[in-house]
Amino acid sequence: MKISVIIPSYKPQDYLWECLDSLYSQTFPKDDFEVVLVLNGEKEPYYSRIEGFISSHDPEMKIRLIHTDVKGVSHARNIGLDMATGSYISFIDDDDMVSSSFLEDLHAKADHKTLVLACPSAFVDGGTKISEYRTEEEFKRLSSAGRTKYLDVRSLLHVAAMTLIPMDIIGKRRF
Repeated sequence: MKISVIIPSYKPQDYLWECLDSLYSQTFPKDDFEVVLVLNGEKEPYYSRIEGFISSHDPEMKIRLIHTDVKGVSHARNIGLDMATGSYISFIDDDDMVSSSFLEDLHAKADHKTLVLACPSAFVDGGTKISEYRTEEEFKRLSSAGRTKYLDVRSLLHVAAMTLIPMDIIGKRRF
């Protein structure tokens, strides 16, 4: 397995379907990635709804749905890391949508010593305005010479989502 996409979810709403649909439409081969969806906190009615959604979509995409009673995004991500089989990890939040080439683009830049950041990335502000994260502007300024050393940009990497991280770098580290 090349990539494990870990999605923590707590009391998910309809945005989860958009997130999963964006993964179903990936150009990256479905045999090369898995989705580990960790539902934390209350199980029902969320678990049954997610199972129904998964069963009504492409059976070729590998999605593992895991439930834990323990709440918390960090705990959910740690469970995902423990269950992941990929050489690379990508964290996506359950309210994120990714482009159809998200995994393909990240994997094309990957090696076992490099953390790949999705650029450009944007957010919808108030449901109408799409804005680029300011982090990206600063990252571009700091990395204008090519590959960038982690120590130069570590203050910018304060979110787990929208990255591709080699499992070799993660090792036994947990949130």
